[in-house]
Amino acid sequence: MRWAAPKLLSFIRGEGADLSLNFAFVYTMEAHASDKWPMKWAVEWPEPKTLEERIACAERCDKDLGWSPHVAMFVDGMCNDFCRTFSAWPTGCYVLSPARQLLFVGEPERQEVFFDVDKLFEFLRSFPSRRPAAKQQSLLARRLLPVEA
Repeated sequence: MRWAAPKLLSFIRGEGADLSLNFAFVYTMEAHASDKWPMKWAVEWPEPKTLEERIACAERCDKDLGWSPHVAMFVDGMCNDFCRTFSAWPTGCYVLSPARQLLFVGEPERQEVFFDVDKLFEFLRSFPSRRPAAKQQSLLARRLLPVEA
């Protein structure tokens, strides 16, 4: 995710804003937690054991990647409802309509570790009614679920 973040953020700040799109990043469980499946990457954290720890990881990720204020941040609850509902891939993305219909799933091709951001951009550029009078909005989300109370 980290290596694609600058390209994603550039699109979000530029074309994404011009297309009247809303973007969200939802933090879920660690894909390769250092205490479960270490990959020896530059950034590797242990799997959070509490919602507070997961929120702290999400905030650190937001700060490191510079998403805010251009990208809304969400955290999947400790029951991992989003991951189970969407069979979520750690480095995937989802495009939802304003009515929350799933329109696009970006997941890594075989032998890749990240989805093809150019395919995502191509889809978003072709999305109908980009600038209607009522300002219709789409939502890009890696993981979308409200924080558990």
